[in-house]
Amino acid sequence: MPGGARAAHQALLEVRAHGGADSNVASLVKAVLARGAAEPIDDDDNIKLATKALTQLGYPPKLAKAATDAACAHVGGDAELKILIREALCRCV
Repeated sequence: MPGGARAAHQALLEVRAHGGADSNVASLVKAVLARGAAEPIDDDDNIKLATKALTQLGYPPKLAKAATDAACAHVGGDAELKILIREALCRCV
């Protein structure tokens, strides 16, 4: 597991331990992103959250943005965060 992915996985495990295993995906992503954020995260912008999630996993910011934009064009800007992230990950190749 690459360093960024390992750190994200560790953060996810810690957040899950505090929030419970039944936490929804959006809550988990927001909590993990908030842990490493130097500035506040905009909870209402799933496009920014998805892009930030990909960069936290170690993808370069330009690739993360391009993948998220392409995913958004495919599923729509109002898609659920977990769907947007899944679609963006499919485009990070």
